[in-house]
Amino acid sequence: MNEKDFIKLIKKSINEKKQDIHLSTKLKDIKKWDSLANVRVVLDLNRQFKKKIDMNKILNFRTLKELYEFIRKK
Repeated sequence: MNEKDFIKLIKKSINEKKQDIHLSTKLKDIKKWDSLANVRVVLDLNRQFKKKIDMNKILNFRTLKELYEFIRKK
């Protein structure tokens, strides 16, 4: 998955259409990012990659780049 597709998936998961989001964006700065967004993102990533992603690891990420790099290693 390339960066553009990753960002698109994240925006779709959290239903964000207006905010400009990049890999460098901090999760806490995404207006619609909350605990429910965490769950939705993990579920969508699990579906996309057909793998189980540990929710506890994602909770420690600060930026989308950290999440993206983690996903790429999977």
